[in-house]
Amino acid sequence: MGGTEWAPLAFDFWLWAASNWDRMRLTFLVAATAVVICGSAYGYCPQPTEPFCVDQRFTFEDEFRFRSCRGEMENYQAEVNGYLSCLKRASDSALNDYNAAVEKFNCRAHRGIGC
Repeated sequence: MGGTEWAPLAFDFWLWAASNWDRMRLTFLVAATAVVICGSAYGYCPQPTEPFCVDQRFTFEDEFRFRSCRGEMENYQAEVNGYLSCLKRASDSALNDYNAAVEKFNCRAHRGIGC
């Protein structure tokens, strides 16, 4: 009897560990989805739309329209660069938060030793 009593405890531990791991993954998935959907956790990054003038089927009618569309394209380029910077900041922030959560989890998993 003495050799088999630990088996249920070990089995319970692995069930507990697996269920906590699933909860942690589910929590991260929900948090990541919330960031993507609402963007409020790390700042909203509005995706710019391309200028209307580039979708015209015909060539530019005059110099004014050409310069106007070129100006819109320059503004669009700046907006795209800002958008990419925003996404990078949001991605870095989310990754830092995730890594901090993993460190906390690992600390708890090792019963607070070395934290």
